[in-house]
Amino acid sequence: MSQIPASDVDLYTESARTDPYEIYAELRALGPVVHLSRYDLYALPRYDEVRAALMDWQTFSSARGVFVDPDVNAQLEGITLCSDPPEHTAMRSVLGRPLRPDRMREVTPRIEAEADQVVERVVGRGRFEVVTELAEYLPMTVVSDLVGLPDHGREKMLEWAAAIWNTQGPADDRAAAAGPAVEEFMAFAMNDAVPGKIDPDG
Repeated sequence: MSQIPASDVDLYTESARTDPYEIYAELRALGPVVHLSRYDLYALPRYDEVRAALMDWQTFSSARGVFVDPDVNAQLEGITLCSDPPEHTAMRSVLGRPLRPDRMREVTPRIEAEADQVVERVVGRGRFEVVTELAEYLPMTVVSDLVGLPDHGREKMLEWAAAIWNTQGPADDRAAAAGPAVEEFMAFAMNDAVPGKIDPDG
């Protein structure tokens, strides 16, 4: 077996997060598997290997986590992202149910009505912020309804998603700053997004 190439690139700098494509190309050029020496991890930078790994959960398990920091992996063990079949399959079937094509056809009028309300709100102003007032607002409102979430917490979903994204890397200042928001989200998930507090039809 040939020696696995190594790279000391840092995928978690601000510049790498903003524009990672040069680093991705560098890693692809090194080979199908690359040792990331900075974090003692292995990267699969090429499509064929990524696809094969994703199809082989017995070898490439997600059950003990998919994040860089072992402490974060321990905290999030068992969530959909950090699980394997059959648990992962069961969770995905529940989460994916509202997104099936037949269910999406059912909710199309609801999505269109919500979009019409957004347009009515902003059209008279002549200008509006498309990211926050449409691109963020519409999916957050509709998806929250589809999965049956309570009204409480919806306004925090994007903040919580960004915080969780920021914990996927190493235990650095960015991850530490995200900690309180992640804890807030976990409390919401354990106490509010539970049977009895969510819409049973969600």
